[in-house]
Amino acid sequence: MPKYLPVCIAVSALLIAIATAEDPYKFFDWSVTYGDIYPLGVRQQGILINGQFPGPDIHAVTNDNLIVNVINSLDEPFLLSWNGILQRRNSFEDGVYGTTCLIPPGKNFTYIIEETLSESWTDYR
Repeated sequence: MPKYLPVCIAVSALLIAIATAEDPYKFFDWSVTYGDIYPLGVRQQGILINGQFPGPDIHAVTNDNLIVNVINSLDEPFLLSWNGILQRRNSFEDGVYGTTCLIPPGKNFTYIIEETLSESWTDYR
């Protein structure tokens, strides 16, 4: 048996493990509420995500798996739109009314997204 065979086997196993590794997962919990916002310095009621307007940033790169649990604490149904994000495996979750159901008050919905574009943004309504 050649003396480098165990090293070759170990390196091969490592390369196979790296090649089959799953892309990273990023988890987010978003609570949707009403609150005061001040666009252009004028106070008005708006929709906040985790108490912020605009909502929180998601920093992701291509092939990151995003798990976003949205809790609707409003007194009306809510729909989150994922504008600019190509939905490769789950186009039914893009947030277009009619393909995605509204989140009823007091309920939650978990979006599962595989990031495909590095320059994308989201808009919530």
